[in-house]
Amino acid sequence: MIRGVLLAALIALALPASASAADVVVNANGDAGTGGCTAQECTLREAVAQAGPTDRVVVPAGTYTLSAGPIDLGGDTIAGAGARTTIIDVPTSNSRIFTVAATGNQVSGVTLTRGNGAGIQGPVAGGAILVQGQFAPASITVTDSIVRGNTAQGGGGIAVGPGGTLSLLRSTVSGNRSTGISGSHGGGIYLDGGTVTIVNSTISGNTATDTPTAPGNADGGGIYVAGGTLSAQNVTLAANRASGDDGIFREPAGNSTVTLNSTIVASDPARNACSGAPSAFTGNHNLSDDTSCGFTEPTDRTGNAQLGPLANNGGATDTHAIAPGSPAIDGGAGCPATDQRGVTRPAACDIGAFEYVPPPAPPPPLPPPPDDDELPPPEAGENVNAVPARGTVRIKLPGSRRYRVLAEGEQIPVGTTIDTRKGRVTLTAAGDQTATFYAGIFKLRQTSGATPLTTLVLTEKLRCAPRGAASTAAKRKKKRRLWGDGKGRFRTKGKYSAATVRGTKWLTEDRCGSTLTRVTKGRVAVRDFVTRKTVVVRAGKKYVARRRR
Repeated sequence: MIRGVLLAALIALALPASASAADVVVNANGDAGTGGCTAQECTLREAVAQAGPTDRVVVPAGTYTLSAGPIDLGGDTIAGAGARTTIIDVPTSNSRIFTVAATGNQVSGVTLTRGNGAGIQGPVAGGAILVQGQFAPASITVTDSIVRGNTAQGGGGIAVGPGGTLSLLRSTVSGNRSTGISGSHGGGIYLDGGTVTIVNSTISGNTATDTPTAPGNADGGGIYVAGGTLSAQNVTLAANRASGDDGIFREPAGNSTVTLNSTIVASDPARNACSGAPSAFTGNHNLSDDTSCGFTEPTDRTGNAQLGPLANNGGATDTHAIAPGSPAIDGGAGCPATDQRGVTRPAACDIGAFEYVPPPAPPPPLPPPPDDDELPPPEAGENVNAVPARGTVRIKLPGSRRYRVLAEGEQIPVGTTIDTRKGRVTLTAAGDQTATFYAGIFKLRQTSGATPLTTLVLTEKLRCAPRGAASTAAKRKKKRRLWGDGKGRFRTKGKYSAATVRGTKWLTEDRCGSTLTRVTKGRVAVRDFVTRKTVVVRAGKKYVARRRR
């Protein structure tokens, strides 16, 4: 299998760029490669450089470090194994991760972290991704990915310039920071003249940080819009921070369009959810915890979204769950078929990236088991009263060849075989002796007298190999068991020993060469059939009777 995978990788690497689409598989975690990809070494940078226009760069699970500056994307497709397992990291934080200067780029299933847009020459923007379109159109689609812990002056996570296009789908932008000398803008995303479309995504915990030289000049904790077009559908913005706003800042003098639909903008109570010129926002079915976003459509809502912390709620990326009483529930419209996690949305969908799914209704309570008092008193040496306590209990009466379900309490004769592997049965014997048994098959025996001794003989078949057999099947351990819990004179009998009790909880377990008695409450007198000795076993202890060697 390994040779087959390696051969496939070699074939993919050997294909010329003009051939049909192929996968170029990254197999090196560092960034030291200077030549082309080989079977021994193919770094992410080398794979991107080698991949043709229709090829796909496949990045398996692992952490891939960059040390030689950003990777320029020119119409590339990068597919990770999943955002939780494929991580592209700049441990020295000396450069951003991707610079986009062409159209048709696609990135999916990765985490981009510790990039720094301010640490290189050129625009000090875009900690993880900078989409440049000044000289030619540039675009990137980011799907099922995480942009986390990156830094830049503008767009701590992602920056989009004039002519640039970003599509962010089912992804999370979190924990990024914008910080600069003259002002910090867009902790998560910075937009200036391009187009940003965000669908089913979470923008959370990003920060636009004040500096000593520009106090109070940090804006757009989540998103900063200086110009261009921002469209958001079923997006959750939460826990972002800036000087005066937490969610979205729209530059008043900028020529921009902001359209929000079925989107949550949640802020710290001391700050505004939106700032700048939110009156120019358009859209509907939105939710904000204050009035700063200017949501005035009849379908908009105001109030505490009741968001949980950013967490793994299922799916490829982290989300903010909404509580059962959230005003976001059933308030959306035009939602995608699924939420950020891939959970199906109903026609009455929720606002934000997370679709609340009510827990299933609890099953109706089971009818109470029959009261043993309704049965006639048991007769010593003749019968006991049996009541199913849980699950399915089956019985086989003396002389019968078939089991039937013990559906309700009944009086059963001595000699009955009882199967409690999928249920529990409560037995009451003469003299007001009651115990519950489960997890095994046993045959009922009983002595006579005012307080009879009720014996339960383990009868489930043991498949034991002959002594000395060397096959794997012969060495496989086989066992049968029975748990008991109650008071009275009861005895469970295995192959090599029997345990007699007067009020306890105990296990009898037969194996091919031994019988184990384990006591969890009270004490048990164990009769060892091999040594012909009786041993008292107390709670927390066990005894093993072994066959003769």
